[in-house]
Amino acid sequence: MKLLPTMNYTVPLMKLRMTIHQKIMWKALVALFLVGAAQGQVVKTEGRQDLEGDRVKNFRSLSSKDKLVFAFRDKELLASRAELADLSIVGENPFLRGFPAPRRYSTHPNYNTKLDTKADGLSYKSRISWDEQVPSLQGFLTNNFIPAVKRYCESGHLKVAFDSLKFRIAERPNTDDLNVQEDIPYNILGKRALVLDLYVPKAPPKSKAYPVLLFFHGGGWLGGHHYSNRPVAISMAKNGFATIVVEYRLGVEAIFPAAVWDGKAAVRWVRKHANKYNLDPNMILVSGGSAGGNIAGLVGTTNGDPRFEGDGNHKEYSSEVHGVIAYDGAVHQSNGPWTGGGEGRPSPKDTNPWFYNESIPLFHIITKDGGVPILFVKGGRPLSVWIKKHISNIKVDWLDHRWVHAFEVFDPSKDILVEELMEYFKSDRSLWAGKLNL
Repeated sequence: MKLLPTMNYTVPLMKLRMTIHQKIMWKALVALFLVGAAQGQVVKTEGRQDLEGDRVKNFRSLSSKDKLVFAFRDKELLASRAELADLSIVGENPFLRGFPAPRRYSTHPNYNTKLDTKADGLSYKSRISWDEQVPSLQGFLTNNFIPAVKRYCESGHLKVAFDSLKFRIAERPNTDDLNVQEDIPYNILGKRALVLDLYVPKAPPKSKAYPVLLFFHGGGWLGGHHYSNRPVAISMAKNGFATIVVEYRLGVEAIFPAAVWDGKAAVRWVRKHANKYNLDPNMILVSGGSAGGNIAGLVGTTNGDPRFEGDGNHKEYSSEVHGVIAYDGAVHQSNGPWTGGGEGRPSPKDTNPWFYNESIPLFHIITKDGGVPILFVKGGRPLSVWIKKHISNIKVDWLDHRWVHAFEVFDPSKDILVEELMEYFKSDRSLWAGKLNL
């Protein structure tokens, strides 16, 4: 089923009236796109000077807080565009025992998540929510993605003839060889039902069960829709994974850490239904692009942390995962509105730095001195180098995917991504070599 017709780069941008919700996603996508062109930040010099210079040689012997203070100033880490908050002038972490109940980003009615009540009495995200996202994706494709790809081709960064490319929002592949179940309720919070999509190969697995790959969509934490990740999830399922696309609460419905709690609930759902769908509970990977990479990263880097189990279902099952894949994902960044800023409120990066840092996967990698394996795709090469240098108990790798931010939701870059991922997973270099049986 085609969402939009095939187009080339000469097609003019449709003149569309955008809702406030669409504008949020548009601005978030553009902001995240522009981050890729940033040149880093100025290193602050006030406060603790003893964590600079020679002390870097003893990074692993520092306390967790001193590691974070040093990391905030480290020029090498700043070059990777990490955005940790400054902890040098604040006390100890007040959130060690848990987080406050997540509130909505805004009480304005235009920021409501559109819901439909179904026959079961539960409220589900309305189909209109996706219909409203498509123009935003189309605008980003036309105004940002395509021009950037053209520059990549002209500079030689992409070894492909630009005029040969046909751009579109990723189309849904044929699913005749898959068992498909979509919009399955996995987490019921009062009357609110969150859903996931499940794609399992009809062919028997090469081992006892299918490795599982979960997808968390991007959209700047306040926007986006899980439907955008259906095409890439279907494509990966056609290559031997059982894939799951997760709906999570956006910041307009509930700010951090609600989305992470939802991600953990989705993993617990996988374990609860492992036998029913022939899913391997011992090989569960989480992935996401942009803000979805942040959420996937938090699900992975907080294994065993009870504060992140949240208010979801299936608590009798573990939420442990075995790796993270970040498609140009915000593993080293967060967002002010998602953590309590916006609408005239200052960013928690300045006013509530511990809370802000808790929303960044890199923070948990540093404080735990390790974590599950992480594969960075496109973005993250400088960050992966820094992690290898300073963190003991973690394996990281970087895949040189050369397309533009949000490549997982557009064609033809989505298909190229799938090819590169499968080549990587089947190689000896893979962080999960010998464990996926694809």
